[in-house]
Amino acid sequence: MRSRHRSSPWRPPSVGLTGALSLLLAIGCTDTEARFAVRDPTGDRVQDRAAVAGALEDAPPGSTIEFAAGTYLLGGEALVVGTPGIRLRGHPDGTTLLGCTEDERAAMPIEEFWEMCNGFILAGEGQHVSDLRFEGFGDALAIRHPSAVDLPEREVPYTGGLVIEDNVFQDVTSFSIRLDADSVVLVRRNAFRNTWHALAAGGRNVHFVDNDVSVPDPARVSNGYPGGAVGIRPDENGICESIVLEGNRIEGHTEGVMIALFPQDRAGSSCSDIVVRDNEIVMRPVYFPAEDPRPGMEEVEDRSGKLAIAPAILVRNVQPLVGEGVLEWPDFWVPEGGWPAELAHGRIFDIAVDGNRIAGAVGIGIELVDVENVRVLDNEIDVRPASTPAEIEGLQLGGNGGPGVWIELGLFEEVNGTPVWVSEGSEGVEVRPHQAR
Repeated sequence: MRSRHRSSPWRPPSVGLTGALSLLLAIGCTDTEARFAVRDPTGDRVQDRAAVAGALEDAPPGSTIEFAAGTYLLGGEALVVGTPGIRLRGHPDGTTLLGCTEDERAAMPIEEFWEMCNGFILAGEGQHVSDLRFEGFGDALAIRHPSAVDLPEREVPYTGGLVIEDNVFQDVTSFSIRLDADSVVLVRRNAFRNTWHALAAGGRNVHFVDNDVSVPDPARVSNGYPGGAVGIRPDENGICESIVLEGNRIEGHTEGVMIALFPQDRAGSSCSDIVVRDNEIVMRPVYFPAEDPRPGMEEVEDRSGKLAIAPAILVRNVQPLVGEGVLEWPDFWVPEGGWPAELAHGRIFDIAVDGNRIAGAVGIGIELVDVENVRVLDNEIDVRPASTPAEIEGLQLGGNGGPGVWIELGLFEEVNGTPVWVSEGSEGVEVRPHQAR
């Protein structure tokens, strides 16, 4: 029997959404007098990058950088936006920021795409990005602490308070947040199309609200097929905390929402106070391509033609399972000297999964693995058993989250066809089915 840590009774995560939005609107959405126009795009990468970089350098704190209509070809290393209060705004007639062209993307290996087709790093409090179309990027937007990008130290503490709203992300790998912020980072009303991730988040105080995520053409996703739509994992300090996913529509990814601790995350990490509420998640069959382009995946068993799907909502802590030898993990992730003992202390706790609508799930709709104090209430789940060899084998692979946890723990037959599965070892979990009104 594994030793289990005990925790206090479950309490609802503190969201404070109304107050947070008021602060964000005051910080990030104020119309400013100082405006800097970026000259018209030329389609030449050198000239377009120079025009954008020059505007970023010249604009003072609190000013607005306005793009012209048309397509700016950027790519290369990410452009750092370090000035506090800067607003990046697209033209009313439409502004596209292009990382790499379709021909360029087709000609380069995936590692080069991640290195050479990036957009912006946002590293200043109170920044705002709106009305832009991001296309053909690796990381279209990355939100980081200034210390992570070698910016000079501020006289005031870095607080966060960024707003990303009313943008389109098309054919990009991910939009990522790795920020331990005191003020909320708000991502709302954006459209994500053919993205590997719509959002990869860590740190504290991220709200992902009222976004539309879909994959109409999986072949255009950079990795050849879509991964998890929203992935929440610890930042470099081992933290993912006070994160809200609410009112989003997600269709066509292998997982809708994944909250996870993997052994390759910082040992002893924790994820807590996370709300997944009132989202609509539609699962659609996506099959692995003949070749997986991701580095290291050639060492994993052949996945071609198998269903690339996992639960619509997955809350999975495998750090203790791997650290204690209960669950095997692919050898190419194991560090020299083996896994650290601190893996046994990784925790996911105080999670609310309420009022979500799930359709098209195969096997199970919601998976909870080695979690504490999790509330799963009034979720409407349409799930069917795996019926074909491709579906059964795909479930055994565990989607994109690593090896099939159900297979490793000998529970696949029990899980198949079950709307919500709670692993042995989880504590303080409340599951209440949907109540028809």
